[in-house]
Amino acid sequence: MEIKSEYLTNKSDLITLKKSSMEISENRIVRSRALLNNKLFSAWSEVSNSLLMLLRISSFFLSSLHIFIAIVSLCRFVSKLSSKTIGQLSLFLSSSISITD
Repeated sequence: MEIKSEYLTNKSDLITLKKSSMEISENRIVRSRALLNNKLFSAWSEVSNSLLMLLRISSFFLSSLHIFIAIVSLCRFVSKLSSKTIGQLSLFLSSSISITD
């Protein structure tokens, strides 16, 4: 009888050992998944922050480009307007000089 009870105890210990080994493996898997998810979230956070910064920089350059285009257009408009005004003024002066002569 002692042999049978010892065998049963060893079998029970073996089953307990297998269960605890499986629990340890499951805990390792859960921890490694959590660590992987944490690393993936950190990487995605870095990527999204970089993309947001790139978007801000490109938005700044686009607004600067629009301001530059507006200034150039305004300068061209003023130069055309002033050349027409100077042309009209010189025409007026030449006609008034010819009238007085």
